[in-house]
Amino acid sequence: MADFKILGRDSNLRKAILKALSDEYSRTIMNYTIEQPKSVVQIVKDCDIPMTTAYRRVNELEESKILKVT
Repeated sequence: MADFKILGRDSNLRKAILKALSDEYSRTIMNYTIEQPKSVVQIVKDCDIPMTTAYRRVNELEESKILKVT
């Protein structure tokens, strides 16, 4: 389990992680891609997420350094 104590209360990464965990689509994307990379098209088809939402969430997760796009 992650130890959030190592992230300062005002840490941008901590805020980004908590925001991502509070969003159903972001949680789904993180869970779906945790073991191996998937394309946004695969995410859309397999997770039933609207295309624009999937691209937006992947972009947000990448910008906050939670997800690495390869």
